[in-house]
Amino acid sequence: MTNGSADTLGHLSTPVVSLDWKEQLRSLRASDSYRGADQASRTLARHPTFRVVLVALKAHGRVDEHHPDSVVSVHCLDGQIRFEVAGAAYELTPGQLLVVTERLPHSVVALAESAFLLIIGKPHHDERADANERESGMTGGSDGLNQVVARADSVPLHSVQGLVVEDTPICLIRADDGRFYALRDNCTH
Repeated sequence: MTNGSADTLGHLSTPVVSLDWKEQLRSLRASDSYRGADQASRTLARHPTFRVVLVALKAHGRVDEHHPDSVVSVHCLDGQIRFEVAGAAYELTPGQLLVVTERLPHSVVALAESAFLLIIGKPHHDERADANERESGMTGGSDGLNQVVARADSVPLHSVQGLVVEDTPICLIRADDGRFYALRDNCTH
């Protein structure tokens, strides 16, 4: 880092975002979300064309199979992970990188306490995906404001549900006032 500036997390509307991933990993592993689950994640940088997410997994923790509409890259930082994709398994150790094209089902298992950087490209959209979003009641705007992310009857009162909207993990909470509150970062559900 230069100029003695503090680590910065955030949106790449500024020319440069600088951070220390090791410090971010220490902080993530010390968080309540990590202590209470097998995995936790934190978005380190967000840009209209990509996101950088730090993922920490406890030994034997896993990210269940999913198939995002975007290219992803996985850069192992700590430990050892098994990345399962398209019927093959890739064991990654620190310094190794894997790039996966959109729509390929994949999952991750930590063979030891591990961490990786996940870089998620801009989602690939097609008319079928847009039609599915309309049918499910899920829509989204490019500015991330005033999005309808679920119908009220899909989340029971006083509960939390994890959703993925435009490849962004969101925790939805339905409160006593009947409103939904969404948390975009650190969703572990």
